[in-house]
Order: sequence, then C-alpha cells, then structure tokens
Amino acid sequence: MTFRDWADEKGNTLANQDDECEVRAEWAKFYMKNLQAGSVLVYESAYQKFGRQQLDSMLDEQWHKTDLQWVQITEKGVTDTHKDAPNRPGKGLTTKH
Repeated sequence: MTFRDWADEKGNTLANQDDECEVRAEWAKFYMKNLQAGSVLVYESAYQKFGRQQLDSMLDEQWHKTDLQWVQITEKGVTDTHKDAPNRPGKGLTTKH
C-alpha cells in the first residue's frame, strides 16, 4: 500500500468524510470540519519510517483528543505546530535563514 492509498483510506474512515483529508505528493492533512478544532499533518516520511499500523495509532491518538490543535507527524514523531500554521505544511517549523 502506498502512502497515498493509506491517506485516502484513512480519510474515508474519519467522521464527516470527504472534508477531512487533503492528500498531496509528500503529505496528507486530516482536519475536522470545524477549522478551529485543529488538524493533523502527516508526512510520507513518517509512513515510510513507522509503517501503516503504527502511523494509524499515532494519528488516531491525536485525532481523538478533545483539545486537538495543529500537530504534525514526521519521521521524528508527533510535534505541535503554531496555531497559525494549519494551511501550509512546514510553517511553524524552525527554519534556517
């Protein structure tokens, strides 16, 4: 199963289907219909490192938090991002200038 297949399948299992999953080349963003509820951004590198089952567990753990903000899952694990960062992958990360 490819990362895209996993992301599409996972998006279809979440509540309020069709509005919760945006899949791109190297990442997928799962978000609740209420944009204030937050989102989980998952990178393909996390899928490659952790595999389908572990990544499912990681996403589910974040998704079911009542205070879900904006988090991302990378090959390094789960990290919080800034609240103003739900629309652009990578925003909120420390970057070198």
